[in-house]
Amino acid sequence: MMGLIDNISTYHRICPQCNMVYRYQEWKDGVHNFDNHIFLTLELCVFLRENVTNHVSVSRVVDSLEGLRGEKFPSRDVIFQAYCHFEALTDAEYTYSCVNCGFHPPVVVMDLHRKGVFKMTVSDLKVPPDDFNGEHDVESFWNSVHLSMISRGFFQSSADNPFTVNPSYECWAPWIGSETRRSDTVLNTEFKKVRTCPSSTEAQLSSVTEDHLIDELAKQKVILPVVRKLCKACNIDTKGSRLDLITRLKENMKSRQTYDKVFQSIWGASGGWSVILCPHGIVYSIKFNIRAESPRDFADLLLSWKHLPNVCVYDFARGLAAHMNLRVPHSPPFQPYEGRLSEPTQENVRAARNGKLHVSLPWLHERVYCGEENAHPVTGSSEHYVLYDRFHEKNATDPKDILRRIQLVPELKGWLNSQVAEQFFAKMRKSNYFFNNMAPSTHAFLMRSVIHRHNTSTNTALLQRQLNSGRRLELLSTITLSSLGQAVIAQQSDASKKTEHNCGGPGNKAVAQKLLPGPWNEQSGLDVEGLPQQNFGIDCGIFMVMNDMPYLRRWWCKVLLENLGIEGHGRRFAHFTSEGKKMGEGCLPPIFRVTRKRRQSTLLPDTILQNILVSVVLEDGCTAILRLALTCQKFEQIVSQEAFQKEAHFRWLDSVVNWKRHSGSHIQEYRKPYTISRCSRLQCSQLYKDCGAGYQGNGQRGVLLGFYSSDDHPGYCSWDCYTDDGGWEE
Repeated sequence: MMGLIDNISTYHRICPQCNMVYRYQEWKDGVHNFDNHIFLTLELCVFLRENVTNHVSVSRVVDSLEGLRGEKFPSRDVIFQAYCHFEALTDAEYTYSCVNCGFHPPVVVMDLHRKGVFKMTVSDLKVPPDDFNGEHDVESFWNSVHLSMISRGFFQSSADNPFTVNPSYECWAPWIGSETRRSDTVLNTEFKKVRTCPSSTEAQLSSVTEDHLIDELAKQKVILPVVRKLCKACNIDTKGSRLDLITRLKENMKSRQTYDKVFQSIWGASGGWSVILCPHGIVYSIKFNIRAESPRDFADLLLSWKHLPNVCVYDFARGLAAHMNLRVPHSPPFQPYEGRLSEPTQENVRAARNGKLHVSLPWLHERVYCGEENAHPVTGSSEHYVLYDRFHEKNATDPKDILRRIQLVPELKGWLNSQVAEQFFAKMRKSNYFFNNMAPSTHAFLMRSVIHRHNTSTNTALLQRQLNSGRRLELLSTITLSSLGQAVIAQQSDASKKTEHNCGGPGNKAVAQKLLPGPWNEQSGLDVEGLPQQNFGIDCGIFMVMNDMPYLRRWWCKVLLENLGIEGHGRRFAHFTSEGKKMGEGCLPPIFRVTRKRRQSTLLPDTILQNILVSVVLEDGCTAILRLALTCQKFEQIVSQEAFQKEAHFRWLDSVVNWKRHSGSHIQEYRKPYTISRCSRLQCSQLYKDCGAGYQGNGQRGVLLGFYSSDDHPGYCSWDCYTDDGGWEE
C-alpha cells in the first residue's frame, strides 16, 4: 500500500505437450496477479478484506489511498474484481457451525434480512421443466460461483465470460455447512412460488406476509405519484388519495403478479436472505432468495439438514409448521401437537394466558435416551417445536398460538435471545449500500465470505470468554472439536501425564482430577466380566435382580437416616450415636416420632398480596422486584409471573401518561409491556429491561425519564455497550 509501480513485465510458461499457459502466481513473493496487468500486494488484499468485513466498500478504500498517496489508482471496479479474484483463490473452509452448539444445534433462530437484496429481473427467469424437484448440488453450484470469480481475470467483460453464474430456478443453491447438511444435495423449491393458483392452505400461509408488505408500504415516506405509478403498473384504478391507493393494492394482493410488483417497489427485486442462526449468533445456513419470502424458504433449509433442531424460533411459527407438515405428510417433522408446546385444549390455552402453564424440556440441559431413529444427537429427544420470537408472539391471531411462546419453557425463559437474528441484521445492514449494487453471484459469493469471518470471530470470542470465566490457563490452540463439533480441551501430551486411571462414573470425574490430574478411564458394569449386563440403555450396565431390592431399600434408609438431620433433633441415627449403634446391631428399629408443630395460618389471599406487592414496586421502582423475589418463596412465585410484571408496568405507564389525549394508534404502539433481553455485547451479556421505543422509566410511580420515538441502541443494555460494539458506525 505504499503506492503504484508502473511498466512491469510479466513472464509465463507454456506446456510443450498441451500448450497450457501457466501464469505467474507466486504467493511467496507477496503479490497477487489478477490479469497479468493488475497486481495487488497481499497486504492490500488483506486490508481490503478487513474493510469489507467492517462495512467499508472497496471504492471508499481506494479513494482514501488516493488521497493518502496523491496518486491515481486503477479503476475501482478493476480493483474490486481483483479482490474477488483473490478471495476465490483463497482456501477457506466454510464450516458454518458454533463451537458451543456443534454441527447440529438443538435450538435455532430463523429470520429474513429483507434489506439485503441484489438487482435482477424476476420476469426473465425461465420456469424449470416439469420433472425438476428442486434438488441442487451445493458443492457444484458454489464451485461454479468460485470459477466465475476466477475467470474474471481472463475476460475483459462479464458479457464475454462463459462462466458467469446468473440466478435461475435450476441453479441457485443455498449454503449449509458440510457437517450440518444431510448430503451435497440441498433443496431450493422457489420455482413453486410461480404458480398463479395456489391452494387454499398456501394462500392462508402467505396472508401474513402480504399484510406485512402493505404495512411496510404504509410506513415508508412514499409520495403520491410513486404509489399511483405502482397502481398503474398493476392495472389498478389510480384515482383517490394515497390511503385509497394502498387499500386497493391490498385488495389485489392475492394476485402473485401484483404481490411481486409491490415487493420489488419496496425491497428490490430479490427476496433478501433467509438465515438460520444458533442462540450464540453463529450463522448455520443462508439462502439468497430469488422471490419474496415465504415459509417454503426455511423449510427448504431445514429439510436439507441432517438433524432437525428440537426448537425452531420463527416470526411465523404456525405457517412454518403447517407448511413442513404438509410437505412431509407421511412423517410430519414438527410433532407433537403440530409443533406446539402442549395439547391445544381450552384448559391449556387458558392456563398459558394466565401464566400458570409451564412446559419443561429437560433434555435441553441433559441428554436423554429415547431409542428413536430421528432423535437429535445432542439432546437425544425426537420432539420438534416451532415457537414465536418475543417480538412477534403477540401478532398471532390464532388463540392456540399462545402455546408457541418461549416464556412457557423454563429452560429457555430468560436465556434464549430470540432477537439474535435481528441484531445480526443490524450489523450487516451497514454494508447494504455497496452489497445491494453487486451482481447476484458476486453478492452471494462475498456475503458468504463475510459471514464466514463473522462466525470465526464470534467463535473465538466465545471460547476466550468461557476460558476467562472458568479461569482456565489453556490457550485456544489446545481447543479441539468433538465428533459433534463442540469445543473440548485436548489432553496434554506430557509423558508425566500419560498414566491412565479409572474413575467410577461421571459424578467422580471432578474428584478424580483433584486427586490426580491427568487422563482417566471411565469404567462401568459393562466392562466387568461375568456380570449380567443390560446393554440396551445408557445406564451403567449392571443388571439388578428383584430379590436384591429389599436389601437395597434398607441400605438407602440407613444412608438417609445417618446423613439427614431431623429438625430440632440433629442426626439422631448417625453411626456415632447410641441410637445408631443399637440400630446397627438390630436392637432398635429406625423409628423416631417427631412432635408435630401446629401453626396458625396467617397468609393473605393471593389477589390481596399481589396488589400489595404491585404497590411496593410502584413506590420503589423495578428494582423492588428483585428484592421481593429474594424475600421468600411465596413472593418470588408472585413477582416472577408475567401477569404481575405487566400489571406493575401498565400501572406505571398510566401514572405518567394521560392516554385520553392520544390517538388509538399511539396507544396501541406505545402502551406495551417491556421484555427482558440479554445484551448483545459478548463482554457484557447482562440481562436488562428492554422497553424499546416509547416511554422510558424505572417503574416508579409518576417518574418519567423521557419519550423516544426509536430505540437508539437495539439489543444492547446501554449506549456504552452499543458504541463499544461498533454501533456508532451505523
